[in-house]
Amino acid sequence: MVCSFDTDRKKLNALPSKTPIEQARRTISSQCRQAAERPGGVFRLSVPTSGGKTLSSLRFALAHARQFQKQRIIFTSPLLSILDQNAKEIRKYIQDDSLILKHHSNLVCANENGQQLDERELLIETWEAPVIITTLVQLLNTLFSGTTTCIRRFHSLCSSVIVIDEVQTVPSKMLSLFSLAINFLAKICKATVVLCSATQPCTEQIGHPIHGPILEIIPYDINRWNIFQRTDIQSIGTRSLKQIADFALEKLEYVDSLLLVCNTKAEAKSLYRLLKNEGFILFSLSADTQGKMTARFWYPVMKQGVITFPHPKACPLTKPLREMKRQQPPQRLQRSGGDERCVHQTQAAQPDAGLGAGCVRPVRRPV
Repeated sequence: MVCSFDTDRKKLNALPSKTPIEQARRTISSQCRQAAERPGGVFRLSVPTSGGKTLSSLRFALAHARQFQKQRIIFTSPLLSILDQNAKEIRKYIQDDSLILKHHSNLVCANENGQQLDERELLIETWEAPVIITTLVQLLNTLFSGTTTCIRRFHSLCSSVIVIDEVQTVPSKMLSLFSLAINFLAKICKATVVLCSATQPCTEQIGHPIHGPILEIIPYDINRWNIFQRTDIQSIGTRSLKQIADFALEKLEYVDSLLLVCNTKAEAKSLYRLLKNEGFILFSLSADTQGKMTARFWYPVMKQGVITFPHPKACPLTKPLREMKRQQPPQRLQRSGGDERCVHQTQAAQPDAGLGAGCVRPVRRPV
């Protein structure tokens, strides 16, 4: 694994640096490499969104594990979507799948012979792999669950580098228990813990805070942080739907498109009525009664020299985007060595990434 670390370090040193954002990412990565020389404990990696936390934390973990002879690196993510994204980046740079073990509730071995199945099951039960990519739930199960499988993995936490991504997703009511777990990992298990987030939780003001100072890997620099500031959030106060429609017309005088997100479908429909005669092409995104997320494209129609806007339900241009209904996790039986076991493939709960109940998107285009 030492050769793999050297190869990976060379790849990370070759990060691009053409744009200001790429230069900031390279600086952050370099600071993570320098921080890896410090002794183990609890570290905090506070990096803005799109600042390259995955690769920067990977560089820290690789260098720190090599410097202090750590047994393995464990990457945890709160959601499967984030886990898959991080796993893709880590695999891309390590380039050796034999060093990486991916473990979460959705993994079910299929179409493999008995020897391959037993080897993977053994690795999942013991976490005896150089790089572990797993969920925060699996990490907490290993710490607190009394099942035999979790107890078999417990020893793998000792003398490791544990990177906890998006740590702000830990519920506030569980922060005390989470901090106790971090204290145990750092003090008793001699593990190095890295808390990664763009919005770090305040673990110093809770009933059971993290012991000792939390070392900041990246010092705060407002000039560098402003590079990643690509949105400007402004409050326009409380307005009625009519005032919002007037505000949209005002903005469309100097912008090409505008997105209005509504709380309810009724509000979206009201805004549509207020804007339908202004010569815009309107797009709607909402969930219909069939349990599907459907996009309806509203467009003006000219008949005998008169421009009209048909009702959205009469519009023939629709596109189903994705199913919204929840499915029961399937069950299937696996045979291994004469034993018959029931394997559940569960879908991890993930927050809905869709928009609100309804939205209207007017676009300024010639009719």
